[in-house]
Amino acid sequence: MKKIIAFLIFICSVSSVFSQWGSSADFSHETWNAFKSAKLYVVLQGSEEYDNSLRGAFEKFWTFNKYEFINLDRYNELKKSPANFFLALIKLTRTKDYNDQDYMYLFLMRGSKNGKPQYGDPLADLQLTGSEDISSGEYLIPVIQLPVFVKYIQWYANLVTSGKISSGGDLKKLVNGSSSKIKFKPLYVLDSDLNKKIKSEADIKKEYPGKVHVVTEAELKDIIEADSDVHLFFCVKSESKAWDYVYNVKTGQLLYYGSNVISGAWPAGMIPYHYKDWK
Repeated sequence: MKKIIAFLIFICSVSSVFSQWGSSADFSHETWNAFKSAKLYVVLQGSEEYDNSLRGAFEKFWTFNKYEFINLDRYNELKKSPANFFLALIKLTRTKDYNDQDYMYLFLMRGSKNGKPQYGDPLADLQLTGSEDISSGEYLIPVIQLPVFVKYIQWYANLVTSGKISSGGDLKKLVNGSSSKIKFKPLYVLDSDLNKKIKSEADIKKEYPGKVHVVTEAELKDIIEADSDVHLFFCVKSESKAWDYVYNVKTGQLLYYGSNVISGAWPAGMIPYHYKDWK
């Protein structure tokens, strides 16, 4: 189940795409050394389902540094110091080539003296949604997958602090080099990520060489809670574009990133274009 969340920390306008892939992410040794030795403030939203999922993920999996859960009021007090670091749910409005569409992210960011944390150059970011729900005008947050996303941020933090990556280009190269490994472990795809092009598990198996299972959200929740060593296909959808990822559920490792403009030939969700790259 996806939880609707309407109350967010702030809104800012950006024209960039994913900061990890470009120069806008903060890879400086000073920042990451400070983060490693500091406490991470995890900002809760006041949504029981979201907050419980985030709490559970940190309490079970986070080992990178110390952490503390805070509310939005406490965040507004602490954000004025560059000694503080935050993981927070952020709403961004992309202004370039996206018709001012809104997107939801998890940001790992540092505070600043002017009270404006690293909105433009976070330590890490992770896109959760592609647009608001048309019928409600609110945002459907993928709560079930939050434990995997927390593991991803920790995996990413360990890569940076160990010196294995020092730029968005390094991350892209690492992910691209890992895509061929996807087929060696079972791949799980949500039934909501099927479409007119790929209508069933059987359609994927026609060309994909690995084991694949199309599952419901309830089934996926059990797999994630079991900390299974399998792979997860995750799709972020907007009105005009889709972004696709494959994560390892146990480690959070990102093994694939792709995107496509949505059309009849290229719908959102699982399409052959993606898994042809995994052979």
